[in-house]
Amino acid sequence: MNILVLLLFLAISSGLPAAPQSHPLTGTWEKFSMKDDKGADMPSADKGTLLIITTDGYYAQIEIPKNRKFIERELGELTKEDLLNRFKGLIARFGTYRIVGDKLVRSDMSHSDPSSEGFEQVQAFRVEGDVLILTNPVPNDKSEIQFRRMKAATETPADPAKVEWLAKNQVPLQSIDPSDVNFEDLMPLKKCIGSARVVMLGEQSHGDGATFDAKTRLIRFLHEQMGFNVLAFESGLYDCEAGNRMLGEGKPIAEILISSIFGIWARGEKLVPLFNYLAATAKSKRPLALSGFDIQFSAFNQKRTAADFLAELTAGLAAIDQGLADEETQKLLSRLTPGIADPASKPTKEERESDLRRLKELLDGVVTGSAQKSSRDNDFTIRLLHNLVALTQLELIYLKEGPDSRAWDSTNLRDRNMAENIVWLLEERYKGEKIIVWAASMHIARDAAKIDSRLRSISYADCRSMGQGVWDVLKDQMYAIAFTAYDGACGPPGYARALAPASEASLEGLLHATGMPLSFLDFRALPADSWLRQPLLSRPLGYATMLAAWPLHFDAMLYTETMYPNPLRADWKKPD
Repeated sequence: MNILVLLLFLAISSGLPAAPQSHPLTGTWEKFSMKDDKGADMPSADKGTLLIITTDGYYAQIEIPKNRKFIERELGELTKEDLLNRFKGLIARFGTYRIVGDKLVRSDMSHSDPSSEGFEQVQAFRVEGDVLILTNPVPNDKSEIQFRRMKAATETPADPAKVEWLAKNQVPLQSIDPSDVNFEDLMPLKKCIGSARVVMLGEQSHGDGATFDAKTRLIRFLHEQMGFNVLAFESGLYDCEAGNRMLGEGKPIAEILISSIFGIWARGEKLVPLFNYLAATAKSKRPLALSGFDIQFSAFNQKRTAADFLAELTAGLAAIDQGLADEETQKLLSRLTPGIADPASKPTKEERESDLRRLKELLDGVVTGSAQKSSRDNDFTIRLLHNLVALTQLELIYLKEGPDSRAWDSTNLRDRNMAENIVWLLEERYKGEKIIVWAASMHIARDAAKIDSRLRSISYADCRSMGQGVWDVLKDQMYAIAFTAYDGACGPPGYARALAPASEASLEGLLHATGMPLSFLDFRALPADSWLRQPLLSRPLGYATMLAAWPLHFDAMLYTETMYPNPLRADWKKPD
């Protein structure tokens, strides 16, 4: 039963006798405790319970289990196990109520369990300030359920003093047009970024057209004005390095896009200007190199890319030591390389653990064998093998938890290895160069555990992001820029959704109130007692309005008044 349907019913229904208009029982309540008959705390089911009691005689109650698996598929595509994970323990009910002395009598008009409809439930109650206490409805059971009154979710108006401060201190931007090469408005960013060796460019979602335009213009500025010569994508290390070779060979942009970065970007038109720029610099004296840092493969034609990867990895092993590339090793690598491995194969956890042990032994052998033959190619072979180890570890987590789990084990493993890859790019493969990172804002954030998502389904308490891993090594030589918008629409190629205007009291609402449609806000130079260093509503992470002291997590925020999606490329057609 959808809670929105329940609330809509409450909003439009009428005709039943009204309850007392001023009774302290009315309001919205959230369960927070259970007590036994002696007043001691009882273990409570891991559910979030919300009770709404209206002034016109209706009530609604919903219980939603916490920490359910996040399953990003349509309802019709869910398996029986998926459906159980989603709906087991969920209870929704609504109906009428009346007050008889100190008793609350509720009659269910509709219930997620139809067998409960029509029954009346009687509970003694009392209200102590903002706490509602209900007795257990089971006869002779003296235990109690305690609810806390929820505060009114009222809109707080923008603070004029904060708006005035932002108007004076933000850096106004003249444009996010990738073709605008008059960088006068971006020159103040030189001081903000300073001597950072890595600049990370985030994005709220993977469908933010305005953000992609702004990032492309920033990338040109960083390359032409600040000496950043490497662009590393949140895409496969192998795939993007292959894409970089294709840029040097003058291959068509459409072919390079689908051979390097993830399709969620490659299929959209907003990445074309960036790759045109990469291609133009490839022919110059100072090219902007393309690389990647993900352990996953990202090319659209994964089968072809995986075959190339396997051939290159095998050749790299043989160059270090011919014995490292024997037939058994090639079989092992084939089993573990996505796109080569048999998709019908269903390995057990034990089988994959055995493969992982052998793969780690191979990696140890490669590291030992290359010690006397250190070279850029050998280092790349080791890094590819290292990533395959991590990818196999990720597969083992999925075998244990399922690919749709919201547990942080898989995300943290991927982020840890992405961080190691970025540091390797900086210190080894592109030693002496400065690197621009293109990634989701959640990946570039640090101290994520201190972000209050304000959502029951998401807690960052156990999150350790890529940005944190890089920060631990580089400290202030890393500069992370998040992006945000006040309103508009977003969506990956072929899909768009509208964005509601941000809350007036949020950072976006305050920036909107300055009347400046494009701006850059540096956090790093803020005074220690700045109001911006206090918890503030903002939505740079998936457009969910969250609460955080944002300078703990990012070094700057780039604001665009209106977001727009990343439309499908006009020349797009799915490769064979």
